[in-house]
Amino acid sequence: MPPFLLNAMPPRDRARVEALYAQPAIDLARDRGVDLETLAAACGLRALERRLEAPISADSYVRLLNVAARELGDPCFGLRVGMAMKPMNFVGYGLALCASPNIRTALEQTIRFECLSHDLGRTTFSERDGEARVDWRSPLFGEPGVEQLCLMIAGCFASFAEWLVGMELSGREVLFPFPDPGHGFSEAVGRLLRTQATFDAECVGGCFPSVILDLPIASSDHSLLPDIQRTLEQRAAARRREVQEPSFVEDVAQCIETNLQLGKARVATVAAALGMSARTMERRLNGANKTFSELLDDVRREHLDVYIRECAISLTEIAFLLGYSEQSSFNRAVRKWVGMTPGAYRSQMLDGGTGKTRG
Repeated sequence: MPPFLLNAMPPRDRARVEALYAQPAIDLARDRGVDLETLAAACGLRALERRLEAPISADSYVRLLNVAARELGDPCFGLRVGMAMKPMNFVGYGLALCASPNIRTALEQTIRFECLSHDLGRTTFSERDGEARVDWRSPLFGEPGVEQLCLMIAGCFASFAEWLVGMELSGREVLFPFPDPGHGFSEAVGRLLRTQATFDAECVGGCFPSVILDLPIASSDHSLLPDIQRTLEQRAAARRREVQEPSFVEDVAQCIETNLQLGKARVATVAAALGMSARTMERRLNGANKTFSELLDDVRREHLDVYIRECAISLTEIAFLLGYSEQSSFNRAVRKWVGMTPGAYRSQMLDGGTGKTRG
């Protein structure tokens, strides 16, 4: 990936996918019969509701695509997800795409504001001798299971361009940075995208005649574009600051962890330890798409998996260590997180209950 694009990407542990961008994958998986509880567990998520309310990590999104593809036995699942994308899924900059006068300008908006939707990768495009090429590069290339992500991006570019101009478009070639798995896969992809698929490329790419860049966007009111761009620039700048500075969310989580065993993991106590009012802390958390209760749940959930494997610690003691004053509250929380009682979860984590527990 070019250095300027790498600099625009956050560290892997802060890479995220916005809820609206991830939603089509969840909808398609659910509509085709994948159980959302199974999908959430396989992706390392607490739960998957019918409608996501908060961003998920980039790693969780890639796992989501792969698990759904495996459950459905559909090697083209990612491609179908990309083709199901709509303007609303592009989290703000979809408005800039729809207000662009032509495809060229829409691509420029994607390059500028893609960071508002996800941290999966970044787009570039070039033009030479009557041919245009759109490339998408990701630090996830080479990771296991990245194929479904690449298919999603290719499907997204192809279908959204057609949606914008209101007609079918045919490119010269679509490129994928992984080997052809065979068994008719190349032909299936070619049929869905109406173009030739080439594998073992350096990135996800699409080659097409340059004239497509100047096709007008159907029903575009490009007089709105400057105002939309100003708003998006502010949001993009805020996002860049967020990923470059030490994470306030991490600071709050660390403070919660410190106070948890003392029974003081409360909003007012944590805010005071951070040198601010509870209202200020909540406002800053909301700006990072988090709430105090969600963070408290995250910390408790993480520590549960550590304590539950320690047979010498009873379930009653675990409840206390996680800051629960009542066993019933602890039991309800564990059921919400993993769908079973604490005792059943301990047995599962210990591979059938090997080891004697005291809870």
